[in-house]
Amino acid sequence: MADLPPTFRDAVSAVRRLGLRYLWIDSLCILQDSDEDWRREAGRMQNVYRNAYCNLAASGSHNVLGGLIKTRDPTLIFPCVVSFASNLHSEEEWLIIPENWWESFTETRLNRRGWIVQERLLAARVIHFGSDQLHWECHELDACESFPNGIPLSGSLRSTAYKGIDPATDGVRLRARYGRLAQDDTGLEALYLWSRVISLYTDCQLTKESDKLIALAGLAGQFSTLMPEAQYLAGLWSTHLACQLLWSVDVLNDKPAAKYPAAYRAPSWSWAAVDAHIEPATITSQGILIEIKQFTIIPSPPDSLDTMFQVSSGSLTIQGNLVKAQQKITPRRSPWTSEILQSIILDSSTPIPRVSANFDVLDVILAHTSSLPHSQASSSFFFLLPVRKYVYAATHWVAGLILVDVNDKPIANASNSAGTKDRAGKAEDKKKGVYRRVGKFTTSGKGAESFIELVENSGNQGNGSTEEEKDGEDTLGTFILQ
Repeated sequence: MADLPPTFRDAVSAVRRLGLRYLWIDSLCILQDSDEDWRREAGRMQNVYRNAYCNLAASGSHNVLGGLIKTRDPTLIFPCVVSFASNLHSEEEWLIIPENWWESFTETRLNRRGWIVQERLLAARVIHFGSDQLHWECHELDACESFPNGIPLSGSLRSTAYKGIDPATDGVRLRARYGRLAQDDTGLEALYLWSRVISLYTDCQLTKESDKLIALAGLAGQFSTLMPEAQYLAGLWSTHLACQLLWSVDVLNDKPAAKYPAAYRAPSWSWAAVDAHIEPATITSQGILIEIKQFTIIPSPPDSLDTMFQVSSGSLTIQGNLVKAQQKITPRRSPWTSEILQSIILDSSTPIPRVSANFDVLDVILAHTSSLPHSQASSSFFFLLPVRKYVYAATHWVAGLILVDVNDKPIANASNSAGTKDRAGKAEDKKKGVYRRVGKFTTSGKGAESFIELVENSGNQGNGSTEEEKDGEDTLGTFILQ
């Protein structure tokens, strides 16, 4: 015991006080210098946390030397009670607490780690040893020493229970937030919850960027039991896949700038291909404008049977309308966020309404366009794929993906991190009808209506193969998205 760091010693004492006999510590139970043992144990992680009696979290410590038990004054953690009366209300008791009280717990170094997300969500119970008090999380109650009977849900303390991943209760509650749109969709509660997981997870940090899919694999395994008919596709699910493609990068000022990983980690259509806080798409089956004919995920290593960990490649075969777009290189910054508002037109000779672009990693786009020769500096070409049309606040909207041809080397290579080389390291031959995602676009109002009309009349202007409809009025393109 004397050789163990303070946090481990305190954990042993806590387990004994709880009347339990066994303690599992990942850094002691997994061989730290063995990739083989780590991969094997990582696959069992969901069972460890899900079946444990409780999880002890050193939320108030920066490392294993910080310990679980802190010296503190217990009288300082209880809310101050005051009586207040006004002309409108009779005398009532009010609790006064620090405004950032809840954030002081959720924003601790431990709770900002990506690996912790699935540990908190999978564990039946979590005891957080904070710097000033204990916190309790389970599927029925969130409490702390300040609020032993339950933490208030109202006000600015928090918006929802963190450990809510039950489709029958938490999923229904999230579904209700979508209003009338969700009333037409049933059975999507698990996907609503997965979207919430993505938002929570991508708002945290990972020490190793290659752990992006691995650190979520246990939770993905749990969700696969909730959606047995769906296949896991590098962070997305095959059920209602089209709408899930419309994720976007959060561009708020307080978020780190988005970037691509140094090495290939996921196909471009997956949020896992980008290091950024992700805003998941609205889960729905309404207004979908594309059809996904086929999907493929190759695990890494290729002989592995588990696609919930690392992947070496992935592709979607999509039928839809691709429209060649011209981007004006005259960006302006939004006055409300750090978003760069881009001006996009579909054809220089056709009056097209404004399309708002949200590039996944804007720095790559700007770096490419700024390096163009002066004769080309006014524009750069992309392809727009409308994915969904919908009505919001009595206004028509269209949302879709911004793509680049894989043969457009400067952008395609940068957005792929690993470049365009095969396993032998040789340059690939020129591919036809193969694209990568670089962002998401939206357009609304009459612009959305005219955009759809243009798309329906445009056919496929990209390099993909085409299949003519029998009536000959419209042509849909079939292409591959990597």
